[in-house]
Amino acid sequence: MPHRSSPVSPQLDGRTLIARRQRTLVNAFILALGGLDRVSAVQMADIKRAAELVALAEATRSRIMRAGATGPGELTALIRLEGTASRAQRALGIKPGASAPMPTLAEHLASRAMRAIERPSSEAE
Repeated sequence: MPHRSSPVSPQLDGRTLIARRQRTLVNAFILALGGLDRVSAVQMADIKRAAELVALAEATRSRIMRAGATGPGELTALIRLEGTASRAQRALGIKPGASAPMPTLAEHLASRAMRAIERPSSEAE
């Protein structure tokens, strides 16, 4: 068996519909928790887990709705998966309708100044 430099499967390389949905969910969860600078490493692991479960549950439900369930076991598995995804999402502590808090004027101006400083250096590359 040839050695692979990356443990990522070609089907999970980030270009699939489910991988894009997972990234969208991760970004939404991070924003709902106040932004990347307010999320700890432990929270980030929980966010990724919740996003994976939600994306998988959505994809599974979509497939079953399109093609039908192969049996009651598949429907039971979907219900369990959706329950697990829901619990993982609730465990993040995101309140319904939550969004990122509005930055103060000082935070906004500091953010703009940092982007202006970073822009010229990235254009030089």
